[in-house]
Amino acid sequence: GQGMLKVRIFPIEPGSEKRVKISYSEVLPKESGTVEYRYPLNTEKFSSRPLESLRIQVNIRSQQNIQNIYCPTHEVDIHRSGSGEAVVGYEANRVKPDRDFKLYFRQGEDPLGLSLMTYQSGKDEGFFMLSISPAFNPRPEVIDKDIAFVLDVSGSMAGQKLDQAKKALRFCIENLNRGDRFQIIRFSTQAEALFRELADADEGHRREAATFIDALRAIGGTNIEAALQLALENRPEPGRPYFVVFITDGKPTIGEIEEGALLEKIRGLNLHQTRIFTFGIGEEINTHLLDKLTEATHAFRSYISPTEDIEIKVSDFYTKVASPVLTGLQLDVSGAVRVNRLYPVQLPDLFQGGSLTVLGRYRNSGRAAIRLSGTVNQSPRNFEAKAVFAQDETRHDFIPALWASRAVGYMLDQIRLKGENEELKQEIIELARTYGIITPYTSYLIVEDEEQRVVRRQLAPRFQLLR
Repeated sequence: GQGMLKVRIFPIEPGSEKRVKISYSEVLPKESGTVEYRYPLNTEKFSSRPLESLRIQVNIRSQQNIQNIYCPTHEVDIHRSGSGEAVVGYEANRVKPDRDFKLYFRQGEDPLGLSLMTYQSGKDEGFFMLSISPAFNPRPEVIDKDIAFVLDVSGSMAGQKLDQAKKALRFCIENLNRGDRFQIIRFSTQAEALFRELADADEGHRREAATFIDALRAIGGTNIEAALQLALENRPEPGRPYFVVFITDGKPTIGEIEEGALLEKIRGLNLHQTRIFTFGIGEEINTHLLDKLTEATHAFRSYISPTEDIEIKVSDFYTKVASPVLTGLQLDVSGAVRVNRLYPVQLPDLFQGGSLTVLGRYRNSGRAAIRLSGTVNQSPRNFEAKAVFAQDETRHDFIPALWASRAVGYMLDQIRLKGENEELKQEIIELARTYGIITPYTSYLIVEDEEQRVVRRQLAPRFQLLR
């Protein structure tokens, strides 16, 4: 708070700079294995000037395994260097901090960390945040997999977009594991596969792939239907993980070009529920089609501008799918507690080095068993943890707003993908007004309120003069 620390610095010469360094120790609160760190960063109410630069680096060292590192207040980078070590970083320039920095991490020896935080004011249903994270493994189990790389080489990909795509594809081929198999499919007016069937990721096939990639040129139309049909038909027996990596700007011009019909054809071809991971390149991407495609196959997508380094995003994806921890996730809570309105609605796969945060509402309170089930390399796995859904808990007051943001984001996606729905629209407006969320339906309210505040500030001196 203000006035807790006072420093007298003398003299300070004109135009000079003095640096103040403060060292202190504190005991961090820990509850049910979850440690909380809070740094007072809300300086906006004390200063009207923005900070030139802000940098936070948190070094975590623990004798126990560190799990479920989560920062609900800021976008942070997390780097793990061991089971008991991690570095969390945040940087910003010309910023006026309006909230404190909060960081949570869980300590434990379980192969899969499950940690729960709740908020219940007693007025309505409670809110909860469940963090799920696999234990850090410096030598994760390498699971042999099959990948079909589908690359758009139509005329619209000419120039920087194709250069980006080729760079990403080279990275993927170079980082295949020894037991992997792969295929490259290029498509424009027609689709063509490099190999007759999935090829082993040996040196010979890698060299052949590199030569093939170097020779790619952008010309012709965009036949997405033929490309994905060939990729899905390339899948052999469903005993091994099989992924499709689809790199395109998403504008079909040949074959089936109507989005609804194209998606229906892909669903019909996708007999083994193959995930299609999509990378959209360019400024004018058909996000509507690519979003629906990834939603239908329970995958994820990433969009890259022409000047952005695609290798960073593709390498992040590749690092994840190289060592899947748990796929086909199902979450169940048993006992008197009843959970509802969980986000994300469809739980994504969990990968080595990744984490998953589930937000939801709950009725009743007390002890409950949280069970997470899924598969690893076609083998079923189950994890269970005991937890308490509190009857009265108001310390974690950030959870309701996080839940509302997730809910609004999901509903806006549904409207964008399926068209406007009056019921969804009204629910978005209600949540946005309650939790102060800017949306296409409510942002005008904030502008209007700000304008009113400006008018009141301008009129206030006049009223004082009239008194």
